[in-house]
Amino acid sequence: MNNIAIMEAHADFGSAKINITRMSNPLPQNYPSYEQISHHSSLIPSRILRTWKTNNRIEIKQMSLNGSDIAERYSWFKSWDEKNPGAMQIIFSDDDMDRFVKGFFSRRVQEAYFKLPKIVLRADFMRYMMLYELGGVYTDMDTSCNIPIYKWNLGIPQVAVIVGVEDPAFGSHEEFGQNIDSMQQWTMASARHHPFMAKVVSAVTDKIHSLSQEEILDADVLELTGPGIWKKVVWQHINELGGDLVATANMWEGYHLYDDFLVLGKSFLNADRSHNPDALMSHHFTGFTKFGWRNQGSVFANQTKEVFAKRKNKTLSQLSNIDEVKIQTLKDIKEVISLGTTKANSNIPKVISRVANSSDPTKLMPQLYKFHTEWMSLNSEYHSIIFSESHMDSFVKRRFSSGANLVIKQAYFHLPLLRQRVEFFKFLWLLKNGGYYIEADVKCHRPVKHWNLGKHVGLILGFKNQHHSPPEVSTSAMASIPNHPLIAEFVSLQALEILSNDRADLHKSLKMKGFHELPVLSWTGYIEFDDVLIHGNERFEPSRDIHSAAFIKQHSALWGGRVWNESTLAEDISK
Repeated sequence: MNNIAIMEAHADFGSAKINITRMSNPLPQNYPSYEQISHHSSLIPSRILRTWKTNNRIEIKQMSLNGSDIAERYSWFKSWDEKNPGAMQIIFSDDDMDRFVKGFFSRRVQEAYFKLPKIVLRADFMRYMMLYELGGVYTDMDTSCNIPIYKWNLGIPQVAVIVGVEDPAFGSHEEFGQNIDSMQQWTMASARHHPFMAKVVSAVTDKIHSLSQEEILDADVLELTGPGIWKKVVWQHINELGGDLVATANMWEGYHLYDDFLVLGKSFLNADRSHNPDALMSHHFTGFTKFGWRNQGSVFANQTKEVFAKRKNKTLSQLSNIDEVKIQTLKDIKEVISLGTTKANSNIPKVISRVANSSDPTKLMPQLYKFHTEWMSLNSEYHSIIFSESHMDSFVKRRFSSGANLVIKQAYFHLPLLRQRVEFFKFLWLLKNGGYYIEADVKCHRPVKHWNLGKHVGLILGFKNQHHSPPEVSTSAMASIPNHPLIAEFVSLQALEILSNDRADLHKSLKMKGFHELPVLSWTGYIEFDDVLIHGNERFEPSRDIHSAAFIKQHSALWGGRVWNESTLAEDISK
């Protein structure tokens, strides 16, 4: 097996994973697959996910027959079973949705969900959460299936997300330009715990938390939880992958594949005529009918009724303060989770290092040069080092040339892609020299001398996607003393992964004791154990560009063709 095949076979986009590789053929599961009892013919599970008034199939049929719903609804529903005998339909009722959120998501996500007063808003939000946590194909209840879902990846094995164009050349987008405005969200598919779906859940959560009580009550469904925010995250994700936004948005037929992200033209998921042979499914557009969501959209959730309704006002024309909602299953937020006093035998060196296309800061692209000067201005007492690719290689050859270090050197030069080496190098530098490693496209918001919160610590990290279980740990900014045992253990595990078939993740080295408390950790708080300090999500991965608690903000200006491409081969790969 060649280098690329080895790395592709063992990449993982699980929610808590930090891998040196970012390849196009990731596995969908967080644990090993046992071929004797399971199979994975597609990265997207054989699940059909729905939300509806009831999860009872008999009731769905009866409603279609007795005139309390659209007559064709049940036949559309049955088509998904008939075309997919090997798939399972999962239908969430309103109560199921509430229980699912309480059982699987962090307090921050729960609070956002339960702030939504109307069922249609919660159902919109739920489709993203179902796809993230369960994986499969989500489809609205006014759709019918034409082609079995196992064929939807078009025979491309690495496909992990499927989305579809709604109206080519329609409208415009304030951020991304003209004619790229419409991506449908009545049917989409995703592998479990895919980073893209995490972005969608996070974006909706942040949007809800940014609105006042009055704004939420008056919110436009399409913009708050529906296509408005969905298409924005879709375009951002495609843009980060270096995709052609206008060409993608204007597809009537055909498809574009970006990494593991498949965008289908209108003919696949939004057929302009029912007999279109390309149509994977049909959307029957019942939104404006008597039983459609636009006429049912004013229905309030049961909990909203219980909390807000004046006992004599059954129509809920008057609502009380949204902050009065009490979610009994939630615990109080903690600013600090302490698993023992932090202690370190030495100080973190006053060195800020980064990797870029040149070691001369004046030769960096303007945005990266601006970030560099800001770092030096805010941290004037710290020394700066910028590594080019050749400097990285020289450092590894020099510092990992004998004894047990030889395995690490072999692993580094075994990596075929520049992105892989950069990701591995940051840990190698911290292992040997310590200091602060910062990605070149990261903007400094607060001097690094404040990052230790006045504590004597040996390792400083930050959470990323804190609502995942367990959370991901950011590697865009890290600080460490030389030879920190956790960094040393991770480097050793990672070297073995590169040279073998084992998988190593940084969170495994963190000894997960006490991490069960993380759902109640404030996103501006921290967790401490031994000499390790891990900051909450808003410190290293803030949800907004300007956040008073943020230490840094990454701007995705290094990869995706801006400086380097993800597929750029490393030099000197034979050494």
